[in-house]
Amino acid sequence: MAYWLAYSAAFIIGVVLSFVINRNFVFNEDSGLKSFAALLVFYLGLLAYNNALLYFLVTKTPLPEEIAVIMVIALNVPISFLFIRRIMRIGEHARD
Repeated sequence: MAYWLAYSAAFIIGVVLSFVINRNFVFNEDSGLKSFAALLVFYLGLLAYNNALLYFLVTKTPLPEEIAVIMVIALNVPISFLFIRRIMRIGEHARD
């Protein structure tokens, strides 16, 4: 399977899992459809950026595909946490 296709499939599964885990365990927010929609838009943009970065790392550098994927994932952790925290609180502000 192509690296970009495998990464995209895993990423999409991770979006749903991320929403459930972040909603119920990390931020303890009762986030609704508005939060999920915002999360989906964020992740679609991040997926496009990640695939472009992954393509660059694999084709323009001597890095193996496995290392390039690990680097892209490592860059996503702090970015995702900061944006997801804001997105999960959308539902909280809507209830106020």
